[in-house]
Amino acid sequence: MSFKAQINNAFIHMIPIIGAFFAPATYVILLVVLFTLVDTFTGVSAAKYKKIKFTSNRFSDLFAKILGYGVFICVGLLINLITGCKYGVLISAIVPIYTEVTSIDENQRAVGKKGIIKQAEDVYKFALKIKQKKDKFR
Repeated sequence: MSFKAQINNAFIHMIPIIGAFFAPATYVILLVVLFTLVDTFTGVSAAKYKKIKFTSNRFSDLFAKILGYGVFICVGLLINLITGCKYGVLISAIVPIYTEVTSIDENQRAVGKKGIIKQAEDVYKFALKIKQKKDKFR
């Protein structure tokens, strides 16, 4: 068997191992990527609103950001493996998710909207009022 064939064979056998390593973090990875894409979209909207030129150089930061967040996910997966704690990925994903939510909020406020954090507070207050009314009828 040639060296190239051996490399290809080793690579093919590594794919399921890598997939099994990242499987516990599938939903967290999707959530972080989703927040990153929403942040990018709101950032582009804010740049257009402010009439700021948006270059492909700035857009390439998206990939660097996703790779940086991948480090947090990998650390969480290693915490899961080493300690047996099944919440390591969720704990390590707090930083990227918080960063993206804050950035989305800033972008929305730059456009003149309420902001995602204020909207979440309003929803919470609305739900609390409904609960208080429901408790009053009991």
